[in-house]
Amino acid sequence: MGVAQPQRRLTTGQRKYIEEILENRSFTEEQVEKVKEDIIYGKPPKKLIPGIGFISDPTAHKAVELQSQRWLVRVQEELEAIDRVVSRLDERYREVYKLRYEEGYGGRGCWTRIGRKVGYSARQCERINLYILKEMAKELGMG
Repeated sequence: MGVAQPQRRLTTGQRKYIEEILENRSFTEEQVEKVKEDIIYGKPPKKLIPGIGFISDPTAHKAVELQSQRWLVRVQEELEAIDRVVSRLDERYREVYKLRYEEGYGGRGCWTRIGRKVGYSARQCERINLYILKEMAKELGMG
């Protein structure tokens, strides 16, 4: 049986990036829906699409526009990664995630407050958070 390889440490930049994704999930989902609605229900502009040319069919134009929005595709992948990671968490880990990133238990002393709610120490909550961040990094191809 092989020896498990230690997980690579997250850089400060990776950690902050992932935490920002998790903290802003709700706002990001709203923005994604707004952009999609603007593309789908808005009047298609008469513009040249690189590599394709002009598209006269409004439905085809909207489909191409949705696919060509790199930001939209990247953000949707990030949101799907969150869903995959959260779905794999056990009940208590999911509760730590929910309190920290969905209910806004952030800032000074957050791990102590979260720990009291779920019955863990502050240090254990920090470890759970690190586990969640590392799982997100794997899902996003960072680690």
